[in-house]
Amino acid sequence: MVAQLLMQKAQPPASPLAFRASAGRLLGREKRCRALLRECYGLRFSDPHGMCEAARLAVAMADGCHGLRPSSWADLRSEAWAHFGNALKVAGDFGRAEEAFRASDGFWRQGTGNEALRAQLLQFQASLRTRQSCFEEASQFLLLACEIHAASGDDDALAQALVQLAIATNEAGKPLEALRLVTRAAHLARGVSSRLALLCRHNGIVFLAALGRHSEALAALARTTELYEVAGDQLLLFRRCWLKAQVCAAHGRRDLDEVAEAHFRCALAEAQELRLPYEAAKVGLELAELLAARGRGGEIASVVQAILPVFDALGIGRESVAARLLRRSAREQQLACELLARVVAVFERKIARPAAS
Repeated sequence: MVAQLLMQKAQPPASPLAFRASAGRLLGREKRCRALLRECYGLRFSDPHGMCEAARLAVAMADGCHGLRPSSWADLRSEAWAHFGNALKVAGDFGRAEEAFRASDGFWRQGTGNEALRAQLLQFQASLRTRQSCFEEASQFLLLACEIHAASGDDDALAQALVQLAIATNEAGKPLEALRLVTRAAHLARGVSSRLALLCRHNGIVFLAALGRHSEALAALARTTELYEVAGDQLLLFRRCWLKAQVCAAHGRRDLDEVAEAHFRCALAEAQELRLPYEAAKVGLELAELLAARGRGGEIASVVQAILPVFDALGIGRESVAARLLRRSAREQQLACELLARVVAVFERKIARPAAS
């Protein structure tokens, strides 16, 4: 499919009159296509399904703009296919996202060499690689994007790329380095965009939690409430709910267990409402892990049964293995809970569980 797309050639109009008529239609089509791409990108936080539909239509319109200069047509098609790949990634269709990104890259190589467009494609690809747990490749893409933005002097774009790089770095098990990166991004974003500032703050809290600094993370979440309300969209508000669940679960305090479970269940419902299968599956897995850690084995199987097919379909090995282990041990944990219940009841009144630092 990609090879066929790349072999399409521009066909010029047959006469000057036809050229003028075609040029008018072409200009309108190109403008509509770019407007759709802006709409598509704006929908990424509120309507992933609508994002896919807008990107699909933009691709069709871009592919039809064959009266443009060949290099400009290739740029437009590269941008449209990049957005389509990103939309498919958000929707959880990783295989088709890969194909779309390959098409976009091929068109970019036929185009004008627009570096900003190249950086955008690299960041979209990095986001996909991060979701696929390919953190080293994601980081390589993002380092290239950062170089492009730094050379152009676009601090806003550089800050966004640094946030992405910080996320991939944290996922690779290096939260302290990730915290340094997001601190640099926050410095660049100062006074530029309240949403970008919130994105830096949010991910900074994520990295604090990853470092085991749970009390600091909870305090930072509380301090950021107003900024979430002012600058947060539906997706960031979902992520705040999920983050609070994660921090409370990791804190180790018995009084926060119910808060963590309630926020996990709320985040799971929000992810399903937003049609985010990958996020819904990850939230479900973390809820199952919480239930397992609390000795509630009988409740695990139903949660894991619902999320395992998503990981298998997306080809996400690490989470899929964890889900299989949880499902396999659910019955044993249920029996263990029954046996341990009497012992726990005896000591519950005498020993208070210490808070984690």
